[in-house]
Amino acid sequence: MYKATVTRIDALAPQIRRIQIQPEEHVSTQFAPGAHLDVRLANGLIRSYSLVPCTQANQFEIAVLREVTSRGGSEYLHTSLAIGEEIEISTPKTTFRVITAPMHVFFAAGIGVTPLISLADRVWADGQPLAFHYSVRARSEAAYLDVLAQKPWASTLRLYDGSCGERLQFDSVLDQMPLKTAYFACGPAGYLDMLESRLIDRGLQGRLSVERFRQKDLETSGDCFVVECAQSGVSVEVSEGETILSALERVGIDVPYACEEGICGTCITPVCAGEIDHRDSFLTPDEKASQSLIAVCCSRASSSRLVLDL
Repeated sequence: MYKATVTRIDALAPQIRRIQIQPEEHVSTQFAPGAHLDVRLANGLIRSYSLVPCTQANQFEIAVLREVTSRGGSEYLHTSLAIGEEIEISTPKTTFRVITAPMHVFFAAGIGVTPLISLADRVWADGQPLAFHYSVRARSEAAYLDVLAQKPWASTLRLYDGSCGERLQFDSVLDQMPLKTAYFACGPAGYLDMLESRLIDRGLQGRLSVERFRQKDLETSGDCFVVECAQSGVSVEVSEGETILSALERVGIDVPYACEEGICGTCITPVCAGEIDHRDSFLTPDEKASQSLIAVCCSRASSSRLVLDL
């Protein structure tokens, strides 16, 4: 993690705060499209937030929704964070992959618009066609409408204002797209689940790149297994209902983590041997098939023994 200073805090909407962060001088503020930062706050919490292109040089920008069910991250950022405060940040990371395709369709809901802005910028810069669908409960709650209106791809944007009864119909959009269209999405679980279901019905789930605010219900059931740490020589049994991460902490093995839900990638760990039961939303299908990496905060072993490069 690197030291950084909060340089700006303002409201984009009643429950959305824009926060600009200036990292230490040697930390580059360049980032891949759709990237996010892990942020360690003064209260000790580590949370991941999507990056938005920043108009200020050498700074990062995030936008944070104040969640009713906050686990402490968004609540702190809305009620306690102050300009000039020192925090710690990771380098940018991304779960999204930009590919060449006959069409690129972006589905954003609420604060889920944040990682998709830079992705759409990249696709447009590459000269590839796109369509951007942005759903909000009310126009007054939408973030970055002024920014989106200035984009060279603004004509491709369709806003769905729920307060006016406007609803995105996934089927009507999907039915008009070429077969090899690339889809990108970010938003609440119900919104993403519905989109994934529609794509599965069409056999197109492999064409979707998605980032979730939170994992689907985290599943920790399964048989007990043993985790061996190749470097330290430590072994520990992981019980049903327990995560590998918590078991490792129990025996003094520290692994960096943030979301604890398999969506941020902070805890990804190399695997030396064993079979993995992947339960994360971060690794790509190819990475999962390789059986060489695991998100220890949520995934389990389907073998009786798993050897980690720790």
